[in-house]
Amino acid sequence: MKTKIKQFFIEHFPVMIQFSMAGTISSVFYYLLFVAFWQWGHINYQVAISLAYLLSSVVHFLYCRKYAFQSHQHAMLGQAMKYMVMLAINYGFTITIVHFLSASYGVSPYLSVGVSIAVTVILGFLLANYWVFKVQKAYSANDEAF
Repeated sequence: MKTKIKQFFIEHFPVMIQFSMAGTISSVFYYLLFVAFWQWGHINYQVAISLAYLLSSVVHFLYCRKYAFQSHQHAMLGQAMKYMVMLAINYGFTITIVHFLSASYGVSPYLSVGVSIAVTVILGFLLANYWVFKVQKAYSANDEAF
């Protein structure tokens, strides 16, 4: 098991670094937008999260597509549709985590958003790498058949 995990990190390290850069950039943007909407704009925290999430997701998609997964030469529409499904999944986790921590345990929405970011980074990488930006291998006559 340790060998498989080690091999996974070795094989995916460059992509993980770029994905981390995309995540860092979009997370900082997301958090700043959340603070601006919630604290300064006096918008309900769930609406503030939603607006910040939407705007920072555009930045994340474009960065991941071009730099992290280098799949900008492939059809954007298909990737964008899959990315939107991934966003819906991550959004569901975000709202659930923030609501659960804030409403059930009285944790500040600031901290709750931070916790939700940590969870959705892992989930997002797995979905992006293995589904959203996965490039289908073109098989040749020399490839082994199943």
